[in-house]
Amino acid sequence: MNSLFKIKKTFFCASLLFLMPLFFLNAYEIRDTSTEFYGDFALEPAKRDIQMNPGDIKIEILNILNRTDKTLDFKVELEDFIGSQDPSETVILKGDEKGPYSLKDFITPEITSFTLEPGQKIILPVTISVPKDAEPGGLYGSVLFSSQATATGGMGTTIISRLGALLFVDVSGEARREGELTSFKKIDTEAGQTSFELLFTNTGNVHLNPFGSVKIFNLAGNQIDEINISQYFAMPDSVRYRKIEWDKGKLFGRYKAVASISRGYDDLVDEMTITFWAISTKTLVTILGGIILLILILTWLIRTFDFHIVKQKKKEDVSSTEGSNSSFNQNRVILEDEE
Repeated sequence: MNSLFKIKKTFFCASLLFLMPLFFLNAYEIRDTSTEFYGDFALEPAKRDIQMNPGDIKIEILNILNRTDKTLDFKVELEDFIGSQDPSETVILKGDEKGPYSLKDFITPEITSFTLEPGQKIILPVTISVPKDAEPGGLYGSVLFSSQATATGGMGTTIISRLGALLFVDVSGEARREGELTSFKKIDTEAGQTSFELLFTNTGNVHLNPFGSVKIFNLAGNQIDEINISQYFAMPDSVRYRKIEWDKGKLFGRYKAVASISRGYDDLVDEMTITFWAISTKTLVTILGGIILLILILTWLIRTFDFHIVKQKKKEDVSSTEGSNSSFNQNRVILEDEE
């Protein structure tokens, strides 16, 4: 009997020791910091890529920092998000609706409301539980934090802002990974700079992370620049827009741009080439300044030349008049002599 009791006690202690780290891992924590005040609050990470198997449970840690000089009350909400066919929209939050790749029902934050004093930070565990029957592919949900300033003097509360952490869960298995670069073109900005626009279309059921570069060649075929494009995400059933700035200074002539974009899977790379004429603002100003200066010089020369012509003509007219007067006087003298 005593031996059985000892076995049970030993098993209980071992189980307690095993579960204690999990308990402390799941517990949220509020800390004081020496942060500067910027009149807002910060959330990190803003995006998390997570690989999971069906039936897996994982804990992600989110940090929220109060960078205001006020006490803030926070509310934690969960929403699905999707991609968009509109290039101007990166993601669309679904609100109370479920997305086609819903994750929000599988997300459990440790707490759903909390208060932070000025300069305080909360370390908040968020548990993600993937169902055992989950299909391979992507699941997408966001953890949203809305803040309110604590009421003072009976004046009520005011909503300040809302930030969200995007959770990208890739469930292992034979997912449908399909995507490609569908458009590459040059655009001119209002500032006169040269920029490029990339459109990547994802037709699969899991997000992709394309990346690559744009190489620039001059008329002689020599590479003059290379713009690296860092990894970015493209949601399933959506179009992802990227604008690439290129500021190379003085430009004048015909150029070729080659975009090489890796799809983010199976080492597949898409290439598109465009040619364009470009002239930089600095070069244009220099040319226009030169033209204006040339016009001024030519105008001065023409006016100076015309002035000399007019002056010479006046001299010739004076000389001609004097010659006529001299002849007239001579004839008059001759006539008087004959008389």
